Amino acid sequence: MAAMPRIVELNVFACFNAKAALCPADVALLVDGLMRHSAATLTQLQLNENSISGKSASRLLLDDNRLGDVGAIAVARLVRGAARLRALVLDCAAIGAAGWRVVGEAVAQSSSLEMLSLSSSSVAGDAGAVAIAAALSASTSLQHIGLRRCEIDDAGAMALAAVLREQPSSSRLYLLDLSCNYIGDEGAAALVAALIHWSLSRSNNPRGIPPFRLKLLENVRLTAATYQRIHSGNLAAEQPWLRVELPARIRAR
Repeated sequence: MAAMPRIVELNVFACFNAKAALCPADVALLVDGLMRHSAATLTQLQLNENSISGKSASRLLLDDNRLGDVGAIAVARLVRGAARLRALVLDCAAIGAAGWRVVGEAVAQSSSLEMLSLSSSSVAGDAGAVAIAAALSASTSLQHIGLRRCEIDDAGAMALAAVLREQPSSSRLYLLDLSCNYIGDEGAAALVAALIHWSLSRSNNPRGIPPFRLKLLENVRLTAATYQRIHSGNLAAEQPWLRVELPARIRAR
């Protein structure tokens, strides 16, 4: 890599050939090389839909791989060295709770990361949600967090709610997607209560921040009473800074 010109954008897409398939060790070597030789020029690294099983890029797209926790360590190293990183996508990357913790610690130290997506990571569950909650509590830049289809239930939702409740009015966060998880009355109520508490402080913020969107589409396990309480009027009249997106209907419990 030392003899190569400076890289601006690198896309390695759908590399399914067994001889060419990437593994976690390859990701680590690639990260090291890019940080040494192209940290100042790299704007996008896209490695999605490969056969992966493990300093200033603005977008790091690693969805549809099998990075696992070993690959997550390499990703965390790149996040720490990427001073201009704005988007990190790790959907369907087979990262467990330990990997989420490592990535979360790196995200917490980033002052540029705006979008984090770890959707379809069913092996992380509530422990993964706790790790992201810890990252959110320390982040000053996150705006969009995607945690769809991650086997999160009430415990994980309540961990996120506890952090959301204490977000400063200056926080730029405007979207949390928890759709396709298994959140019930307790978790949903905690999230809504936390966001209402936070939105009261945001309403005095003159910076034109968009309304916060909490997405709880599909698989929510709400009673009819809780669903109706949240769904009716969508809280818009009382809380103009908050939108809760629910399914059009729920199954009877």
